[in-house]
Order: sequence, then C-alpha cells, then structure tokens
Amino acid sequence: MLHVVKLTQLYFLPGEELRVTHTGRGLDEYGTLRVDIEVDGAVPFVQPEAFITIKPYEEDYIQTSPNTLFASATNALSVDGRELQYSWNNTVHYDSLKGTM
Repeated sequence: MLHVVKLTQLYFLPGEELRVTHTGRGLDEYGTLRVDIEVDGAVPFVQPEAFITIKPYEEDYIQTSPNTLFASATNALSVDGRELQYSWNNTVHYDSLKGTM
C-alpha cells in the first residue's frame, strides 16, 4: 500500500540535475518504516578529499492540492572555500484518507 511519495529535484549552477524519489511503503510487521529510494541524474564532480559545507536553510511547504505539498529554495554549498549554488524543489504526494500532513 502506497502512503507517501516525495520527489526532490536538484539543479546545480554548472548544469547538472539530480532527481531523488522517496516512496514510503508503510510499516513492516516490526514497525519499521519501509522506504524505496531512487536516484537518477548527475552532480558536479568534487574531489574525494574536498571539504564541503552546506549553508543553513529552511523549507516552507505549501499545500498545492488536497494530497500535495510543495517547497522550493535556492542555496549554496562550499567546496574547499569555493561557493557552488544550487536550487531544489520538493513535491510530496500523500493519501489524504490517511490523515493530514
């Protein structure tokens, strides 16, 4: 039974795009949340030994339909002191019969 699907799309300034889909499958018999994660796309190349920091950010979701939430933002991360800008949007689809988000 499908409960929640969260789609995150990231866009990096050099032109790379990454799509991450989280599909919540509910709880198993032990009460553990089951989630399938699919990743597709590309990210900018970063040396394995690079020092990376992400600037703090906030996400504010808005209700776009009875079963959908949406958020988007622009941020930057630092790779060895050089700033790399990116933006993303999140869309969450859920079964409103299971309750409110």
